Amino acid sequence: MMNLQDVQGWLKPLILLAAALVPLTGCVLELEDEATSASATVTDVQISGSVGDGPVTGATITAYSSTGDVLGTFTSDSGASFRGLVKVKGSHYPLRLSATGGTDLVTGTVPDFEMVSVVTSPSDKIVNINPFTTLIVGVAESMPGGLNRSNVDIAMGYVMGKLGFGLSSVAVPDPITTVIDNDNVAEIVKASEAMGEMVRRTRDRITGAGSPVDGDAVLAALAGDMVDGILDGRGASGTHPLVSATAKVVSAQVLIEALSNNLKVGGVIATAIIDQSIISTHGGVTSSQLTGNVRITQGMLEQSRASLAAVRVLDVSAPVASTAATVDSLVADSLPSNIESMLPVSSADVLNNAVNLVPVATQSDIDAINQAASPDGGSSNLVNSVPVISGSPAGTVTVNNSYNFQPAATDADGDKLTFSVVNKPSWASFNTANGVLSGTPSDAQAGTYSNIVISVTDGTDVASLPGFSIQAVQAPVVNTPPVISGSPAGSVFTNSGYVFQPAATDADGDKLTFSIVNKPSWASFNTANGVLSGTPSDTQAGTYSNIVISVTDGTDVASLPGFSIQVNASLGSISLAWTAPAMRADGSSLSLADIDAYRVYYGPAQGNYTNSVTINDGSATSAVINNIQTGTWYLVMTTIDVNGLESGQSGAISKVAN
Repeated sequence: MMNLQDVQGWLKPLILLAAALVPLTGCVLELEDEATSASATVTDVQISGSVGDGPVTGATITAYSSTGDVLGTFTSDSGASFRGLVKVKGSHYPLRLSATGGTDLVTGTVPDFEMVSVVTSPSDKIVNINPFTTLIVGVAESMPGGLNRSNVDIAMGYVMGKLGFGLSSVAVPDPITTVIDNDNVAEIVKASEAMGEMVRRTRDRITGAGSPVDGDAVLAALAGDMVDGILDGRGASGTHPLVSATAKVVSAQVLIEALSNNLKVGGVIATAIIDQSIISTHGGVTSSQLTGNVRITQGMLEQSRASLAAVRVLDVSAPVASTAATVDSLVADSLPSNIESMLPVSSADVLNNAVNLVPVATQSDIDAINQAASPDGGSSNLVNSVPVISGSPAGTVTVNNSYNFQPAATDADGDKLTFSVVNKPSWASFNTANGVLSGTPSDAQAGTYSNIVISVTDGTDVASLPGFSIQAVQAPVVNTPPVISGSPAGSVFTNSGYVFQPAATDADGDKLTFSIVNKPSWASFNTANGVLSGTPSDTQAGTYSNIVISVTDGTDVASLPGFSIQVNASLGSISLAWTAPAMRADGSSLSLADIDAYRVYYGPAQGNYTNSVTINDGSATSAVINNIQTGTWYLVMTTIDVNGLESGQSGAISKVAN
């Protein structure tokens, strides 16, 4: 399972890449009247559409040059449209566009995430900004050569082929350059919302399992994984297998909802508000141009089936199998209304078990999920299937120790594969039959060997791993991790002090620093000695869970198992005294010998007596009620005679338990 250190290690941000949960429905950048020389300027930049869960007013669109210089910013108006001017030299390309801030018309809040797109040359006239363009830019950035026209085209094919979420190549052949109008706005909004919800749920599931991660990081990890065109947890630097596996499983649930046009956003079916956002930003849209009339694509069905295959790694129950069988029976070009009778809203709920299990799955299960059927369902329109190569070579080797890396490579056509390498280290050998790079650097060969690229070819097409480096280093000084122990008390009463100090040692004598996660609000924590202490008040009763105290020597971290503290309300007592009754209700006398017991009823409000206690002594004239929560209580009393008859209640009194 991924921890916070994992997140910090693999979430290396892409320049200007950040993930929006949901899309810009057609943020359009139009570049007009540009000259063709390298020093030419580009004028009249127009951007329109929506950001986040729907159209965003007051959003800031920023245009950056290839070197990161800001060329211009524009603000969306009440219709979520933009227009502005920038001067762009040919050397500024490719331009990156960023959409941030503003108010989301669907949620009424500031969007949580940023989206980006790219203008690769002065000839580009239309540039959309949406989750698809954000992922395309991320994939291109992760490929050898970075963000350029060729990589963008390849990345677009990967994203649309594997993670299209129902976006058809007929309505939107190019999510970057296709003009978004009344005829295709519903399709791109619906598909973008589905992709955004996949990012949101992936983020929430991983974070909920104790590894905080945001939507930007989710898309960055998916982009790194997709550089080879397959979401399998084995892509470029930045890939994280858990993110890929979680995204696959979560996608199944999102797609089941989207197939019947019942996509949930924030746990609520969002169809009506999504349609309203389309109406408010695209004047003249008719009811036939809303999401209910977006037909199901073959790609959406194939992605759904592949995602369900990933689900069934974790859950082989009959309901899941039934849902998968229903999806297998669906046909492309169906309307959501036709599918809803076969896949009602509740169909997505049968996947809850797998969705909840994936962030805490074993590594073997994560690997199995990532090796499940790819989202293209095994189909291809290419004459030749491009070979696929993946792997994560180690970036360091200790001198006088062996180094060995073998990439994984497959070819759907079964063609013979041949490997090659560029910038092979002088101390290494390379096997062209299997791609193994191996060797043992000597002391004299310590240093960094950069831009090593391993490629594979099927004789027609070539696929390459991203360029990587190997640093041959001297043997590192071994650090002994610190040791921490202790058994914290699991409960405390309100208004009572709580103190726990773990024991910690370090064999190297390094200075130790303590930290805590999920510290109770009523407690303080000392980072120098690890003492957790405090006194909870009456209003702070409850359970404080998953508290983790850790210690570090500056290199390694050790943690106690997570624990909980139950804060119990303080208990007190009430003392009572009474005079035995001498008369029955009918006026006849009642002797002390006729009284068998007394019963006290008490509760938090007069007339609301939720508790009772019986004093089985007819001669008693006093009693104490113990182990009662402190505070004010209201009490009444009855008499029970030797025949079991119980009198009416006495008048109410109030007493304070302390």
